[in-house]
Amino acid sequence: EAKINGLRNVNNTNLHWTCIASGSIATNVPQTDDPSLFRLSQDVYSVLATASARTSPFWISMFVIFGFQYFLLLLLLADQVDVHAEDNPLNLPANVETPVRISQVLLVAIALFSQDDLLIGIESLSDGMPIYFMSGGNNKNTDRFKNMTVVQWRLSSVIRLFQGFLNLLAAFVLSIQAETIPDVLLNVLGVGFVSNLDNLAFSLSLKGYFGESMKLLTEDVRDVDFHRGEDSSNVQSSKASLISKLKHNAHIMIVFAALLVMLIAFGVFAVQQIEGVYSEQDIQIEFGDEVLPFLGLFNGCYKASD
Repeated sequence: EAKINGLRNVNNTNLHWTCIASGSIATNVPQTDDPSLFRLSQDVYSVLATASARTSPFWISMFVIFGFQYFLLLLLLADQVDVHAEDNPLNLPANVETPVRISQVLLVAIALFSQDDLLIGIESLSDGMPIYFMSGGNNKNTDRFKNMTVVQWRLSSVIRLFQGFLNLLAAFVLSIQAETIPDVLLNVLGVGFVSNLDNLAFSLSLKGYFGESMKLLTEDVRDVDFHRGEDSSNVQSSKASLISKLKHNAHIMIVFAALLVMLIAFGVFAVQQIEGVYSEQDIQIEFGDEVLPFLGLFNGCYKASD
């Protein structure tokens, strides 16, 4: 067993850090405790960020993302939202019991913090593309990562982020539409399944279901280490240090801001339900003449008063 460039290496002694932009070997290598050292998430969004647009893995990833995830989420939202119903486009129930309302709040919060695509998308945009990757040795195909571009990295992050947002929006809509606790649970869990399709496609690719090139690329994504390229030894000014901390914690602030917006929206809808905004406003009444002959005079359509 040997240590290569600050990393513990068991199988080979030819590993080195390579610069993504130039393809040159890095001299200032990261250590094992460096917080900038990481691996890509095991899903097709990582394939989309690293594969060339001229290769099949890139287009297989696009098909999984848009042909399944985006299509299913947009289909779900289109089915649940009635844009022609001006009074109640979200098809909200007139009111729900207090335990149901509590479960809605809890599961919406859980849906937010368990939405990996949304969280990773924010973090990827905030942290930026890695600068170095570990190559050489048994990692024979890792030279492909030299061709990664900032545009492709950001494109993958934005697509991931927006898919996570759609997934969260669908979970929110389905949760506030539910009238029982089991319905809330089933609706949120069902939407979570759509969010995991990118992970499922990655797992199937590792087993060779999408061809040899996809299998090799997903193996590299799974095994290769990346580094942000930040030099933690540099002394930063107080202003630069503050900006760095804000950038590093930007994803946390954004997530909690999203939670606050969702809770405010939930509170608005809850107050409207309590006030009877979503109750039936028009009712048709027809009386028979068997008891009192003049009751038929009151037949007709009635509208609820304020």
